[in-house]
Amino acid sequence: MAPVPLSTVDHMWTANMAGPLQFVVEFGEVLDADRIVEAYIETAREFVGADAALVQLDERTLAMDVDDPRPAIRATVAESTVPLSECLDPVEIGVGHVLARGRVVTRGDRTAVGLSMSHGLADGYGMFFFLAAWAARARGARFLSPRCDREVLTRPQARDRDSVDPDALRRAGFVTVEPDLELPELDVHTGRLDLAECEAQAEVSGLSTADLVAAGLFRDYAATKDTDLVTLACPVDIRRFVRELGPTYFGNAFVQVLIDVETERVRNASVPEIAGWVRDAIATAPGRIDDAIAELEAFLQVHGIAGLDRVWGYPPQSGFLVSNLSRIPASWLDFGAGPPVGLVTPGRRPRQDGCYLLPDPERAHSLQWASTLEHEPAARS
Repeated sequence: MAPVPLSTVDHMWTANMAGPLQFVVEFGEVLDADRIVEAYIETAREFVGADAALVQLDERTLAMDVDDPRPAIRATVAESTVPLSECLDPVEIGVGHVLARGRVVTRGDRTAVGLSMSHGLADGYGMFFFLAAWAARARGARFLSPRCDREVLTRPQARDRDSVDPDALRRAGFVTVEPDLELPELDVHTGRLDLAECEAQAEVSGLSTADLVAAGLFRDYAATKDTDLVTLACPVDIRRFVRELGPTYFGNAFVQVLIDVETERVRNASVPEIAGWVRDAIATAPGRIDDAIAELEAFLQVHGIAGLDRVWGYPPQSGFLVSNLSRIPASWLDFGAGPPVGLVTPGRRPRQDGCYLLPDPERAHSLQWASTLEHEPAARS
């Protein structure tokens, strides 16, 4: 079997601006590490590319070397005082490196399971889907098989174009920057978000809780900026809009909606008002899928792999990402000891502002967040 090319969408997330997706879950007892390791190897073989290295086929095409499986997984023992964030082996970005790495750490009377995955291999949903399948195998249960046909998210008919429309590229969820742009690394803070107020607002406003949460975080961001415009980046999963994908597709299956608003307008707006902007913008995502993929195809045709060094998912100096990874039930991450008792999202220090929302294993109607900002539990009115 020849190397499997990445989809057009996958290619855009192999750039160095897209750090690896990383997640560590902890369980309150000692689990069978050997069994979890074996389950990883089996799962990585089924999820095409998870045990492969990234290779370059030509100046416009990256692929997964599935003929040379290299499942990267190990079991170790550590002191119970070792931070949970250190219980994983980060993948390295670039050609020649394996696209996913797992690790099982017995730390005192607990067990940590860590996963690091290249963003070029999958999006956040795909990472959690892999984790859920790995967990099911580890406890001897069956789980849904993945769809791995990445040709669905390519548009070969756009490869004869000889130019890229910057506005269309932005509508596809990407911007370009100067190749020598230097950005400082940002600190990451963590906390807990009580959803009670957002849920109450959702009931009376007809807005979703997710849109209200994103709106509140975006207003927090606008309060810190002195730029004329600020941009909210909202990844929108397209699995439910593309029949050939469906909920079991493994790969990058989202378009990023960029919402540009005058900074002062965001500061002066109520959270429900901003949430309305978010809802309306996200509603345009299904209608832009084909055009977005075609524009990304044209970008690769014109600029090649080398051009990805200039690509960012949103304006790096005036944009804020809200990525909601909380929709995966914690019960799916049961490796044999029930749902996890703790979780973290370790990562390199980012160079763009953003916030990741995660399930809260300890409290109902609550989310955990990891953000470049400190979000105070202020009123969301």
